[in-house]
Amino acid sequence: MVLLKGDAGVFRPRIRVPRESEALGSPAEGNAIFFDGYCGLCNRWVDVLLRADTAGIWKFAPLQSRPGAQLLRLADLSETYTDSVVVVRDGYLYTHSTAIIVALIALGGWYRAARLLLVIPTFVRDPLYAGVARFRYRVFGRSQTCRMPTPEERSRFLEV
Repeated sequence: MVLLKGDAGVFRPRIRVPRESEALGSPAEGNAIFFDGYCGLCNRWVDVLLRADTAGIWKFAPLQSRPGAQLLRLADLSETYTDSVVVVRDGYLYTHSTAIIVALIALGGWYRAARLLLVIPTFVRDPLYAGVARFRYRVFGRSQTCRMPTPEERSRFLEV
């Protein structure tokens, strides 16, 4: 069972996203990655995924966007939540290290090797993830405005 760590730091089962989620703009079978639009590390990760995802599996949106806010409400997370990337894959929502692993596995090819990381328990992976997240603004910077897609990227982003 995949576990999520919510705002209160309490682990809970992964969240099943309702089939007609407004945040996704389509049935929740879609795949979307919600990220901190102000975070330099998060934006670089999105750039890497945009290049690696040649099949167009993923749609993207900042957590601070309207779709991001709707998803946070749906997941019962604070509207200011930016502690983790949030991934919706095949109708389930994932956060923290599991979100990163799920996003990579979905790309296929060599990225499927990320599946090996699932043997590491979440109680080991998530504190490492949280440590990086805690210092991400200091190390990778924080922009004054939320990331907006370029015209070439616009089709890969949910409404922003």
